[in-house]
Amino acid sequence: GEQPRRFDRFRDRIMFPIRDVSGQIRGFGGRILVESDTAPKYMNSPEGPTFKKRELLYGLYEAQAAIEAEDMALVVEGYLDVVSLAQAGFLPVVGSLGTACTADQIGALLTRATRLVFSFDGDAAGRRAAAAALATRMEVGMSSPRARQAAYAP
Repeated sequence: GEQPRRFDRFRDRIMFPIRDVSGQIRGFGGRILVESDTAPKYMNSPEGPTFKKRELLYGLYEAQAAIEAEDMALVVEGYLDVVSLAQAGFLPVVGSLGTACTADQIGALLTRATRLVFSFDGDAAGRRAAAAALATRMEVGMSSPRARQAAYAP
């Protein structure tokens, strides 16, 4: 029989390891090097037992100390947004892995900070993502102990 064809799903992409909060690599994200009409700009590892993008935030492992120290997290869309801001010295920044922010992601941030700032792209998709993130943030509300403590602080 004929052997199945193999190919590199991340070919021609810059690769970004996606870690969980303990620093373990759970998956990868890739950004295409040369824009294309047929290939997606961003591609993540396939969903599976170790990679659930709705539960992960790009850069949270590296940013968690800064997020806690500043009591704030800036949430952006892309890996390069996170890297660029961190290189410029702005450290409490994470990426949403190209999805609308989920309750799991927002909950993970609210255990570390009381202030969340969403800064997505200015295009229609970015504006929709920001509105959805804000709505999810309001739904998660005061469910984290840190957020409740801050709300009742004098």
